[in-house]
Amino acid sequence: VGPSQQYVEESRKGHEKVVDGWRKAVEAAEKANAGGYWPVHLNDDGTITTSLPPDPNVVLDLTDGIEKSVAAATTASEAHVV
Repeated sequence: VGPSQQYVEESRKGHEKVVDGWRKAVEAAEKANAGGYWPVHLNDDGTITTSLPPDPNVVLDLTDGIEKSVAAATTASEAHVV
């Protein structure tokens, strides 16, 4: 029953797309949460807030991180040499 013969089939396909989109969103959220990041928070007064991921321009470049890690390890090992 509907405006066309394909109405039920079109409605079912549309519903499947929505459900699939939500499924993918939940999977992405679970992966983010497993990594320690969760963008949605519930305040004490019941309002929902979001926290954006870190700004990629502020996060260290991988090369910078490796260099700083090696420098820290070298400094620590030199401090133990007597």
